[in-house]
Amino acid sequence: EREMLQLELNRRQAARQTIDILNFKNEHGNLDDYMFELEEQRATLDRILPTQLYQGEFINWLQTTALANGIRLLSLTPGAIERDDRLPIVRLPLRVRVECTYFKLLNLLKALEDSERLIKIENFTAKALGDGERLDCELELVLFAVAEEEEADAEIFDGGGIARTSTDGDR
Repeated sequence: EREMLQLELNRRQAARQTIDILNFKNEHGNLDDYMFELEEQRATLDRILPTQLYQGEFINWLQTTALANGIRLLSLTPGAIERDDRLPIVRLPLRVRVECTYFKLLNLLKALEDSERLIKIENFTAKALGDGERLDCELELVLFAVAEEEEADAEIFDGGGIARTSTDGDR
């Protein structure tokens, strides 16, 4: 009798697994299409919150955006990399100073907002210059990256000339 109960239990588990598989197949249709969709979602997430800071690419993008909008980029100063003990996230503060008109500043802010990358504007100040049309603005931006490995030697920076970490000295 015990063997019969075990066989019945195994049969029910197999039936549940079969139903789960069929439900998954019905929900996702073609498995290749589903895998492609998952890869697209992963790529989008990597662009929003990459595993490296890619600060060199961001600085190039910011310079190009400023130039395209007639904005004078006065300075760009990176801060110290910050790690969050609760989350596997690193933050790179950047202090950006620009000179531009009000409407060109709006274009820059819109470009930051529209960027695929997660960029936080942590602080913002603007002062009118002598001519009354141009502004001297300072933005405190923060770039984020996921620190996938918890090793002290994990490189999360792209070597864009600003920051790099390593515990074994120069490589």
